[in-house]
Amino acid sequence: MTPEQLAFPEGCFKGLPRPNGSHAGVMGLVADDLMPNVMGWFQGEEDETEVREQIMEVLDDFHDGYEMAKELEDRYGWDADSELVDVLDGASFYGPRKKAVMAWIRDNAITPKLSIGQVVKAKQGKYSKEINEGEIVKIDEGGIYIVMIPALGHVREGIGTHGCCLAWEDVEALNPAA
Repeated sequence: MTPEQLAFPEGCFKGLPRPNGSHAGVMGLVADDLMPNVMGWFQGEEDETEVREQIMEVLDDFHDGYEMAKELEDRYGWDADSELVDVLDGASFYGPRKKAVMAWIRDNAITPKLSIGQVVKAKQGKYSKEINEGEIVKIDEGGIYIVMIPALGHVREGIGTHGCCLAWEDVEALNPAA
């Protein structure tokens, strides 16, 4: 079994909301990616299982290498230095989070309800109150619409921002069919 299959077995997201970076499976994959470099920093002198557990604990609270290193030092007595900060700054949630979302899409048989060229309304971010009007310019298989919103300065061609990445479930058709 691959690490993804272990982290996100078939059916694990059935009926649940979209997973985020705090999901244990996501953090497990992030920790697994960090482990070779962290163990290299330790020079093989520590118990790998214990080190992974400690990294998982701080990943839940911090996504910044310096903050993680400081917390590992405070909680577990690690002798953190700039090299460890650099290693921990390499923590990437993007790939693991996308794998979790792909498993969520699989488990819930989710498909995009809107199409390219459709005019939509959406908030720019999850916590934004402002609703913007835009056009879907791309649909990503990872549950994301790319929405060009002229009011935010997005451009169709050339240099500049071409759109916002918005979750399928956060975008609505401006004039839904009756």
